Amino acid sequence: MRTLLVLSLFACTAPFRSLTVVQQSQAAVRIRVECITLNGEPGQNWNGSGVVADSMHVVTARHVIACPHERLSNLQIYVGERKLEKVSVLAEDELHDLAVLKFQKAIPGTPTVHVIQALPGPACAETGWPTRVRRCGRISEVSDKDVRGLDVDLELKMPILPGNSGSGIFDRHGFLIGVVTHRHTDRPDDGGLGSSLQRIASTLLGN
Repeated sequence: MRTLLVLSLFACTAPFRSLTVVQQSQAAVRIRVECITLNGEPGQNWNGSGVVADSMHVVTARHVIACPHERLSNLQIYVGERKLEKVSVLAEDELHDLAVLKFQKAIPGTPTVHVIQALPGPACAETGWPTRVRRCGRISEVSDKDVRGLDVDLELKMPILPGNSGSGIFDRHGFLIGVVTHRHTDRPDDGGLGSSLQRIASTLLGN
């Protein structure tokens, strides 16, 4: 599975290097998705969030880049004010709602994030859409089993808005630990769910 190689690029490698608050914010990206119908007509389009994992890759929630009953036509990633159009889907993990995207050319000066084990405690999500905002709260649960019947393992007590899916979740030390996947309700303060990237990497790598 292609995801094996991709996750091995930035999962649990030493020495660990955390990101500053500024770097965490800079790692947040907006993802623009355009679909076409099976007949080749223009279809749905929307925006979501993602997190830059290194100079060549972005991690997001898979459903952000999925075109239900249609085909993916175009992907654009906005890193700050810079628009990158030559982006491809490198790997998808439908079970855990994860996708890895790849730039055609490396982005200079981009720090490589390191994935570490998610633990309950203070955490922040860096959103790329609808605005670049730091939403902080807590991870209230890290489950060995799926949370609320879904194949995710993080219970998030922080505001989650439409468009925040795919946002990187950082612990209080600045390490990437997961991505936002779901909102609980239409009320932002009700929190949401996320997928632990280490859990996904361990599952796929057989560790």
